[in-house]
Amino acid sequence: MDIKQSRIWISVAVVLILIIIGVLIIKANKIEAPTTEQETEQQEIFEKTVDVKHQYKDGKHIFAGVVQIPTPCHQLSAAITPGDIAELNFEIVDSGGICAQVITDANFYVEYEGKEDQLFVGKLNGEPVNLNKFEVDADLDINAVNIFNKG
Repeated sequence: MDIKQSRIWISVAVVLILIIIGVLIIKANKIEAPTTEQETEQQEIFEKTVDVKHQYKDGKHIFAGVVQIPTPCHQLSAAITPGDIAELNFEIVDSGGICAQVITDANFYVEYEGKEDQLFVGKLNGEPVNLNKFEVDADLDINAVNIFNKG
């Protein structure tokens, strides 16, 4: 092999090495902290979903809706834990005693002061859930809006 062919093979090898390094750098840059879009996609894989009406009015986020609880003897509480991504926490607790085994609807209503672009995630008894948010205009009464009206 002469010097010209050796230089060609060395040049090809250098180009291939640069391509491999470039691909590795691109892949490494894609493994970063998730964006809000990726977090939204991640939320969609949770086992349970909670339908909530959401309204932003007078500097407050208002959440209202209904969660099904196992029996009338169970109690539902809803609260928001502040943070960069606030948590809408639902807790279902058995109040004890003998009770009819009938799935029951429990209403919730919670307010949270914050910026309009505040992000929220949902948890039910500490486990992540999808929040299926139905936006309600600020001029409407959130409690009067029926999100399940099929008419």
